[in-house]
Amino acid sequence: MASKLALRIMHGLQGQGFAHWTMPFHGNGPGSYRILMFAGLLASSLLMTWPSLSIAQLQGRYPPPAPRSGGEIRGSVLADLARDSVLPSNGSRGPQEFSSKDHPSSRSMLPLNGFQVTLFDDHGKVVDQAQTDAYGRYRFPRKPRGKYKIVWKHPDLVPAGTGDGVTGDGEASRTVPGHQVIPVDVEDETYHVEPIVVRSQPRDEVVAIYGRLQMRDGSSPMFSDAGLGIEQKVEVRITEQDAEIAKTPSNAFGEFVATGLPREELTVHAQLVQRRDSDATPRWEAVPGQELAKIVSRSDFPHDGLFRAKLKFPNSPPRLTRIDVTDCEGKVVPSPCPGQTVLCTAKVRDVDGADKIECLWRVGGEQGYSTANPFQWKLSDIQGRQTSYLVITDGKGGFATERVSLPVATIQTTSFDAPE
Repeated sequence: MASKLALRIMHGLQGQGFAHWTMPFHGNGPGSYRILMFAGLLASSLLMTWPSLSIAQLQGRYPPPAPRSGGEIRGSVLADLARDSVLPSNGSRGPQEFSSKDHPSSRSMLPLNGFQVTLFDDHGKVVDQAQTDAYGRYRFPRKPRGKYKIVWKHPDLVPAGTGDGVTGDGEASRTVPGHQVIPVDVEDETYHVEPIVVRSQPRDEVVAIYGRLQMRDGSSPMFSDAGLGIEQKVEVRITEQDAEIAKTPSNAFGEFVATGLPREELTVHAQLVQRRDSDATPRWEAVPGQELAKIVSRSDFPHDGLFRAKLKFPNSPPRLTRIDVTDCEGKVVPSPCPGQTVLCTAKVRDVDGADKIECLWRVGGEQGYSTANPFQWKLSDIQGRQTSYLVITDGKGGFATERVSLPVATIQTTSFDAPE
């Protein structure tokens, strides 16, 4: 290709008055080799330049995405409610987020809900604030590269491992509000902060109450389903002579901590509340018959001022025994076809014996739900595994959940010619 381009360049030079340059090309002298070499080099340079020019033009029109700078900041907050509890070390893996799946009740590490942390930049300016969720986790959205500080303050909590606030002769030391500063160096990825571990600071006339709320069978009363728009939680209040002095949220495990309480006779109130987005005006409403009250006298508080309250609601959740998947004629369908309609029937047992059971069916990827049981499930026309979700409620705060997953595929049939 270079030789053809060289010939075209030669003819172009002749037409532009450079015939004296190209005359030796028609002879057998050394000039012909010089001009051929010149034209070949010129053609090669053009061939090498054209692709680079086109790439440069493409880069100008479609610039590459800007490199990501900075990262998120994530962490968790735990309350240490036992003097001998030890937070497991991450070893050489570096900072890591505490996983809610590893919550060890035996170590008395309680994830705190609603704990506030503040993020400062290197110049002491407030950048952002965050509160922990029901799993004790907090998150700051993506921040630019740089050095930051996470700061928290609390009047009744101190960092774990900083002493119990009691002098050697047993007298209470001076009240010092809890305060901690944690340096953070953000680069180009998510920064996981070591868990913040706090503990109650005992004082002579200031105590704390913690506990775990359970249903009658020992399960957690907490429930949330974003697809159905249903959420359930427990509201915990502390009263003294019928006057409310504290209100604290429970975490995802049904645990709570109330600090800064007077060492007097107190009453712990726990009310199961529920909210449904399907209501005309969604709001938190009390679940009937699911309220607890426990009186804690002054003498019930131990020396360290930490009283553990054991509270159980009287209701037991319903239990799912099985789910039958059949066609419209009642035949079991292990592997339905695309577009087929199947019937899903839930067999439920009420432990309490008199609760009104309700089944809520929701198809994966779709909005809304159905309360029919059996539930008519119209499968999509796409082959593969399709899923629906079942939530069973008894109207008294008890929930049971299950997932139905069906392999949907076209049945392959083979026809045989009849023998002659």
